[in-house]
Amino acid sequence: MLKLLRNAFASSLEFETEDGRKIKWKYCEALNELQEKEGLRLGNRLKMAHIQWRKQKMKVHLAAQLFSSSVADAMEFCEQGLKLEEFQGCAATVQFVRTVDAAFDVLISRNPLGKGPKAPIKPTTKDRVETILKQADTLLRGLKVQQYNKMVASVTSHLALPARDNMEDSPNV
Repeated sequence: MLKLLRNAFASSLEFETEDGRKIKWKYCEALNELQEKEGLRLGNRLKMAHIQWRKQKMKVHLAAQLFSSSVADAMEFCEQGLKLEEFQGCAATVQFVRTVDAAFDVLISRNPLGKGPKAPIKPTTKDRVETILKQADTLLRGLKVQQYNKMVASVTSHLALPARDNMEDSPNV
């Protein structure tokens, strides 16, 4: 899931949300460039291997580290704290990265003693898990990509997954 999403994001360079906000790959590139230039990391693991992913496209950890809250925090800090021009308008990208990170954390949770976002799926965390997965579902289904110089829905009707409006039909977690 993460590798496919990273590949689509990096290849298309830009997604558009349902409400018209732009999710741009250039912010990931700008963050890496800033970190390389300064010789410091802003609390994340983003490196050139994450940006030039085609050389190592089978490595899941590169996609997971790209879609991490630490990358989102660094972008947000560059925009709001440092007020760097190249990060102005990155809020949609930050939200996208955080949403993907939260969904991934929920889907890979398996430690019975995990806390917070990495808590296992069980009856007491069902509402939190459903909320996170519904947010991710809504965001991902609503994305549009650039195709032939116009924005088109990223999921076409013949490829669309069935609607998950009613989570009550799903097996108990």
